[in-house]
Amino acid sequence: MKRPALTETIQEIHLRIAVEDGGGKFAGIQPGFYVPSTGEMVETLCLFNSRRTGTTLGLKVSEVSVSKVRKHIQESDTLFDDYKEKAALFVLRDFATTPSKFQLIRKALERAKAIRRAALPPCARRVGWKTTGRIGGDLRKPAKFPRDDYRTKLSTLLEHMDAGRWDAALKLAAKFQQLGEHKGAITRGASALNHPEFHKQLGKDPAVLVAAGIAALKERYGKRK
Repeated sequence: MKRPALTETIQEIHLRIAVEDGGGKFAGIQPGFYVPSTGEMVETLCLFNSRRTGTTLGLKVSEVSVSKVRKHIQESDTLFDDYKEKAALFVLRDFATTPSKFQLIRKALERAKAIRRAALPPCARRVGWKTTGRIGGDLRKPAKFPRDDYRTKLSTLLEHMDAGRWDAALKLAAKFQQLGEHKGAITRGASALNHPEFHKQLGKDPAVLVAAGIAALKERYGKRK
C-alpha cells in the first residue's frame, strides 16, 4: 500500500486504506454540494480507479468498505469488458465485406466472452448491464447486439453501385470517414445532389460534380464488387 502523504486528513487515510485493500487506486474525495434547484444535498464521494481498466468510480463516503469497493470494481470491470466487446463488433462489422463474415466474427467473440465469464467469481458474473453515466450508476437493460440480418454500410453501398443507384450510393459514401484521396470528389458530388442551386450560385455545374463523384466511387470501390 502507498504510504499516506503528510497532508492527508485522517478521513482520507482511512478511505485510502479501504480502497487499496479492496483492490482499487485511491483518487481523492469529491466534496458534497447543495443543489439549489432541487433543495437536495449531494453527499461527499470517495473516488477511486480500477487498476485493470483505469475507470474512475465512486461511492458515498458513508458507504465505503473493503467489500463494497471490491464488488464495485468487479462490476465495473465486467461492464467494461462487455462494452469493449460490443464496440469491437461495431468496428469489425464496418470492415466485414459480407454479413456472413460479420456473423463469424461475432460468434468468435461470444465464445471468447463465455470462456472469460466462466473464470469470473460468481459476484462478477453479470450479463449486459448498462449504467446511467452517474458515479456508481443505476442498472438498466443493455442495448441489443446487431441483428443477424444486419448489413454493413459497405455492402449496402456496393449493392447500390451494382444496381446503378448512383445518387443513393454517392450520398451514402459521403458519410464514410475513410475516403482517402477521393473524399473531396465524393463529398462534393453528394453536396451537389442535395443542394444543386447552391453550387449553381457558386458557378459550378452540379451535373459535372455528380459525375466526378461517381467516377471517384468507381475508382475507389469498383474493384471490390
